[in-house]
Amino acid sequence: AVSILDRAHEFQSDRFSGYGPQPDARFAGIAHDTVATGCPVLRDALAWVDCMVHATVEAGDHRLVIGAVKATGLGIDTDDPLLSY
Repeated sequence: AVSILDRAHEFQSDRFSGYGPQPDARFAGIAHDTVATGCPVLRDALAWVDCMVHATVEAGDHRLVIGAVKATGLGIDTDDPLLSY
């Protein structure tokens, strides 16, 4: 599953990317729900997409994961998504 975050959730982004503090349990202290495939999505996300892995493709020094969408959801639109470039 992929959760699309608001700029105000930068701490959560840092935590899951390994840049922030790492508590004992991966989702400890972060509100989340379990969706169709059993994956967690962040409760206060702008949107989320729940997928099953359809294929993986080697792309240079990365692996591209292609998902078959099983469910989606929308949160409150703040017009301020968290972007990295």
